[in-house]
Amino acid sequence: MTPHRMSEEPDFTSEDHLMRLSAARIALITCSADTVRDLTALLSLPDVWPTSRAQALLLLAVHQHRLGHTSEAQDALRRATAVIATLTVRFFLPLAPSSDLRVIARTGGIELPAVVSAPGRLDDVLTRVPLTKRESALIARLETGTTLAEIAEHEFVALSTIKSQLRGLYRKLGASSRADAVLIARRRGFLPIGDASATR
Repeated sequence: MTPHRMSEEPDFTSEDHLMRLSAARIALITCSADTVRDLTALLSLPDVWPTSRAQALLLLAVHQHRLGHTSEAQDALRRATAVIATLTVRFFLPLAPSSDLRVIARTGGIELPAVVSAPGRLDDVLTRVPLTKRESALIARLETGTTLAEIAEHEFVALSTIKSQLRGLYRKLGASSRADAVLIARRRGFLPIGDASATR
């Protein structure tokens, strides 16, 4: 089967809806504007079942959040909670990670339905690569503006070791700079959300 993007086929069927939701979940690894467009196109269709609509809105909220579009993420989450409130299904397993949804809800003053706020078994699968203790310590120091030389001195290791760890951390987060890494780590719940510390 050849993978295809959601937006390549304008005629959607119910099987397409499920396939596209799965693709959007897998795409949480990279989070691109293409997936946001594809989910928006899916949501514009009149024949999307309420359960699929709720899943699409939750995924859209997380994609927007990870792309830094806070108000759009909050809007999608509000719409998702409204749809979920109307569902009569007995079982609903959100495809979007609850850790991200809780961050969006907290910053937007949104009350999450219990089914969405409870941690799910799928939370960390494909969506969030956990940081090691060393990486967690490194990102926390980056947030405070500590220089790499200061980190190396504090850890009693060579500067080249810290630079190597930093490259691995950037790859894991999909970041290209210190500020980018701190921002992504904060969005994904690795750092507390609040006033951004100065970064150098």
